[in-house]
Amino acid sequence: WTRFEKTNGLEDLDKSINYGRQALDSCPRHHHYDRVLGNLAIALHHRFTRQIDIKDLNEAIVHYKLFLEKNSPEHCRYSLVLVNLAIALQTRFDVRGSLPDLNLAIEYYEGVLKIRPLGHRGHVDSLLDLATALSTRFKRSSNKSDLDQAIEHYDNALKLCVPGHNRHPAALMAFSNSLLSRFEVAGDMRDVDFAILHLNSILDLLPSEHPNLPSALLNVSGALVARYKKRGGIQDVDQAIDHLKRAALLYPPGHHSLSNVLMSTGNALLIRSGKQGDQQIVNQAIEYYSTAVKLRPRGHPNRCNALSGLATAFQSRFELLGNFQDLDLAIEHHENSVELYPPGHINHPRALMNLANALQSRFEHLRSVHDLDQAIVYHSNALELRPLGHPSRFKALMNFATALESRFDLRGDIRDLDRAIEYYEYVVESYFAENPNRPKALLNLGSARVTRFKKLRDEGDLTPFDYIKSASTHPSAGSHKQLTSCMRWISKAESLGHPSALEAHSTSLNILDRHVIATSTITSRYQTLKSLRRSFAADSASCAIRANEIELAVVLLEQGRALLWTQLSRFRTSLDDLQCTGGREAQLAVTLQQLGRELERGGSSLGPHGALVESCSSLEAGARRYRKLSAQWENTVQEIRQLEGYVHFLMPTPFDELKKAADKGPIIIVNISRYRCDAIVVLGSGKPHVVPLVQITLEDVSQLSQEFGAALKMSTAAGEEKIRENQIIRVLRQLWDLIVYPIVNKLKALEADVPLGSRIWWCPTSKLASLPLHAAGPYRMGEQNLPHLFVSSYTPTLSALIRSKKDKSTVSESKRAFLAVGQSNPYGTSCESDLQSVSVELEAVRRKVVSSPMQARYSQLIGDEATAGAVMNAFRKHGWIHLASHGKQDMLQPFESNFALRDKPLRLLDIIHAELEHPEFAFLSACHTAVGDKDTPDEVIHLAAGVQFSGFRSVIGTMWAVDDKTVPHVVSEFYNHLIGSNVDCTNAALALHKAAKTVRKFQVPLDQRIVFIHIGA
Repeated sequence: WTRFEKTNGLEDLDKSINYGRQALDSCPRHHHYDRVLGNLAIALHHRFTRQIDIKDLNEAIVHYKLFLEKNSPEHCRYSLVLVNLAIALQTRFDVRGSLPDLNLAIEYYEGVLKIRPLGHRGHVDSLLDLATALSTRFKRSSNKSDLDQAIEHYDNALKLCVPGHNRHPAALMAFSNSLLSRFEVAGDMRDVDFAILHLNSILDLLPSEHPNLPSALLNVSGALVARYKKRGGIQDVDQAIDHLKRAALLYPPGHHSLSNVLMSTGNALLIRSGKQGDQQIVNQAIEYYSTAVKLRPRGHPNRCNALSGLATAFQSRFELLGNFQDLDLAIEHHENSVELYPPGHINHPRALMNLANALQSRFEHLRSVHDLDQAIVYHSNALELRPLGHPSRFKALMNFATALESRFDLRGDIRDLDRAIEYYEYVVESYFAENPNRPKALLNLGSARVTRFKKLRDEGDLTPFDYIKSASTHPSAGSHKQLTSCMRWISKAESLGHPSALEAHSTSLNILDRHVIATSTITSRYQTLKSLRRSFAADSASCAIRANEIELAVVLLEQGRALLWTQLSRFRTSLDDLQCTGGREAQLAVTLQQLGRELERGGSSLGPHGALVESCSSLEAGARRYRKLSAQWENTVQEIRQLEGYVHFLMPTPFDELKKAADKGPIIIVNISRYRCDAIVVLGSGKPHVVPLVQITLEDVSQLSQEFGAALKMSTAAGEEKIRENQIIRVLRQLWDLIVYPIVNKLKALEADVPLGSRIWWCPTSKLASLPLHAAGPYRMGEQNLPHLFVSSYTPTLSALIRSKKDKSTVSESKRAFLAVGQSNPYGTSCESDLQSVSVELEAVRRKVVSSPMQARYSQLIGDEATAGAVMNAFRKHGWIHLASHGKQDMLQPFESNFALRDKPLRLLDIIHAELEHPEFAFLSACHTAVGDKDTPDEVIHLAAGVQFSGFRSVIGTMWAVDDKTVPHVVSEFYNHLIGSNVDCTNAALALHKAAKTVRKFQVPLDQRIVFIHIGA
C-alpha cells in the first residue's frame, strides 16, 4: 500500500487488497482487525476510482459500515471512516442514481460535522462535503431548503478558508454553482452576476496545469449561458464557447466529466445557431450531443440530460430544414429522457415542455390530433411543476398558451383562444424589455389577437400588428427569429389586407440581408437561403405592385434577389472618389477595402472539415473572426455615411439609379409570386410600366418548368426527335400565350422607346429562370415568334447589368488577347464521356479569330495542357475566352459547379476568387452553364453568373445540355456574326441571335438552336 501511494501502481493496489482480505479472514478477533478493515475499505474505494467496478465500491461500503458498527464515535479513526462512507455512498448515487444512497450520505456528513465542530481542522472540509451533497440532492428533488442549507454551509466555509487556503478555489466554485442554481429557481440577477464574478476569480487563481481548471471553465460557461437566457447579450455565449473549447482540450478522452463539456458546448452552439439560423452550427451541436450520449450509456444516471439535449438539437435542425426524420428523432429522444428522469428531478419539467413542444410541432405539420392532445397534457403537467414565482413559469405558460391556440384552430372553441391570449398578455407584461424570450411572447400575443379578430371581428384586436412588428425588430431576437416573426407578420397582414403588409415585406428584406450575411461561409449562406423555401423579393414586389408602388417594387426585387452575389460585390466596392479626397476619407476607403478583401476570402470559403473538437473549433474561430470583421466593416460603412455626399453609401439602390441599366434597351422583370404575377418594363427614362399576367400563377410556372425538363429528357433517337421537338414547342407556345405575348404588346405600344428589332433584357424570377423566354412564340405558320421581333439578353439583376456596362475594357485593339480552351477528356474520376467535337469546335474558333480584323493575340489550351491551374492563370491574362468542356451544375452545392478539366474541376468558387486584368467576353460552350439552383432560383447561382461576377461584361451560357455534335455549327455561325469590322463584346447578343437563325436547321435541332443565351452587356 505504501509503495502504491508513492508510485500509483495498480499491481501493488491489487496485492494490498488481496493481503487485506486474507488478514481479515485470519484475525477476526485480533486487536489490529479494525485497522485492517478500514485500510481494506480505503484500498477498494481507490481501486473503484481507477477501474469503475461497482463491486469494489459495494465491498468498500460494507467494510466502512462494519468498522462503524464495531467502534464508537470516540475512536480516533471514526470520523475519517464516516466521511469515507458518506463519499462512497454519494459516489454510488452518482453511478446508480439511487436517492436512498444520497440521503444516507447526507445523514453521515451531518454526523461528521457534529464530530468536527468549529475550530476542528476538518471543519471546513465537513462543511463543503455536506453542502455539496445537499446541492446534489436539490438538483434531484428540487427541495429549495436543501439549496438554502447548501449556500449557508458554503458561505460559512468561505469565511474560514480565505484566499490562499488550499480549499478556497473549490469552495468558491461550489458556492458559485449554488448561487447559479438559486438564480435558476428564483431568477435574481444578482445571484448569477455574483456567480460569474466568483468563477472568473477562480480562473485567475488556477494555473493552466491545475486539475480543477477544466471544471472551473465548465462552470463559468454554464453561468454565462444562464445569464444570456435571462438578460440577452450574445457575447456571454461567445465567451462560454471559448471556455468550453478550452475545457474539452484539457480533459483526457473518456474522462467522466467530458460529457458535461460536450453537452454544454452543444447547448451554447444551439443558442448561437438560434441567433443566426446556421445549419453548420446545428450540425456541430448534434455531433457534440451524440458523443455525450455515447459517453453516458444505458444505466448512467445522467443519460436523460444528454438525450434531452440531443433531442433539442434535432428539433432545431428540423425547424431550419424541415426534415421530418429530425423531428421524429427529437420526439423519440424526448420521450426516452422523460421516462428516465426520476420524479422530482429539477430538469423533469423542462423535459416535459420540450416533449410537448416537439409533439405540437409535429401536429402543426401533420395535423395528428393525438399529438396535440398529448402535447397539452405534457404542457399542463409542466405548468403544475412551475408554481407562481418560479422564473421558468412564464415560459411554461407561453408554451401552454401556444398549444391552446392550436386547439382553437382545430376545434374552434373560443375559450381556448381567450385563455391563450390571457396567458400571452401576462407573459408580455412580466418579461422586461431585454429578455430574449420577450420577442416570442410579443409575436404570439399579436398573432393570437389577429386570429381572434378573424373570428369575432372585434376592431380592438387589430392593434396587435404593433406587437408583431416589435417582435420582428426586437434587438435581442437575432436575425433568425426576427425573420421568423416577419414572415408571420406578412402572413397575417396579407390575409387581412392590412396596410402594414408592405412595411412587413420591406422589413423582411432588410432582415434577410443581415441574416444571410451573418453566417461566415458562402455554403452556410446558401443553406440559409435554401432553408427558407420562399421568395421574399417576389412577394415583396407583388405587394408593392398591388399598392401601385411600381418603382418600389423594382427596388425591392433588386434588394432581395441574388443576395449572395450582391453581398460579395459589396466587398469589392470601388472607392476611387473617396480615396482621391485624401485625409480621413482616404483612410476610411483603405480600411473598407482591406476589410472587404478579408471578408470576401472568408465569406466565399466552403467551411472546415475534420474531427469533432478541431472541426468545431475551426468553424467557431472562423465564424468569430468573420463576425468581428463584419462588425468593423459595418462601423466603417456607418462612418463613411457621415461624410458629405455619402449618406446613401451601400444602401439599397434607388430606382433612378437602377433604371440606368435600361439605357440601351428595356429590362423586363417577370415577377412570379404566390400572390400574383406581373411583368415590369423598365426603360432608361420615365416611369416603369406594369403588365399584369393574369392568366398564370406560381403553380403554373412550376408545372411548365417540369414539363420542359421532361421534354428535354425525351429520346433524340431517329424517329423520336420530332415528338421531342413538339413537346418543346408546346411549352414555348404556353410561355408565349401566358407571359411573353402580353409583354410584347406593351413593348409595341412603347414603339418610340422600343422599336422592333432592338435589344431587350429579360430578368425572370422564381422557376421562370429555368424556362427559355427568349425562344417563346406561337410557332405557327405566318406568325412571328419572339426572335423575329426582338434580340434577347438576360441579366440576373439590374445592378449586375449596370456593372457589365460600366466595366468597359481600356485595352487597345492591338493588345486584345483571345483564349480558347478545349478539354474533351477530363480527369479520370469525373465519370464524363469523351467529347468528340471539341477539337473541331476550337479549330473553327481559331480560324475565325486569326483571320478576322480583330487583331487579337490568340492562345489555346487543349488536352493535357488544359489543366485547372493553367486555365485559371490564362483567364487572368485574356479578355476574350472560349471554353469547350463538360460542365457540371452541382445541385447540392451550387458553388461547387465546375468545368471538367484535365487534372481536376475548375470550380465556380475558383472563378469568383480570380482577379482578372481586362475581362470582356466569355463563351461557355459546356452543359448547364446558365442553369440556376432549383431550390433558390432567385439567387442565380451558376457558372455563367460567376463568370459575369468575376468581371466579364458579356457572357454566352447554356440553359441545358448541349449536343457535342451540333455545337461547332452554332459556334462557327456565332463568330461569323461577332467578329467583323467593329469587334465589340456588346454585339454578342446580336451575333447569337443571328446565329440561331442562320444555322442550318437540318444540322441543328430546335433545342440546340435555343440552348445558348446571352447574359450581360
